Amino acid sequence: MVTDKRMKELKNDVRYWKCELETLREERQRLLLDQSVGRTDIDASGIDRLPEKIDKVDGAVLRHQRGLLIAEDRLGRARNGEDV
Repeated sequence: MVTDKRMKELKNDVRYWKCELETLREERQRLLLDQSVGRTDIDASGIDRLPEKIDKVDGAVLRHQRGLLIAEDRLGRARNGEDV
């Protein structure tokens, strides 16, 4: 049986992952909008780093989606009586 304290921790984990994922999605949308209107992010060597930044945020979104799925799974299992 999961304690009330542990259940609260699991709910907090889900909230954390949702919040972080939303922040990353917003960042991704901003970068994609920048790219769609022709903005660039040229570094000192003359290379546009915007596509690289988009790829980096895409990877972070995927990792955070996975983290959220794991957190939601643990919470669901706890609600079903599993000791997680």
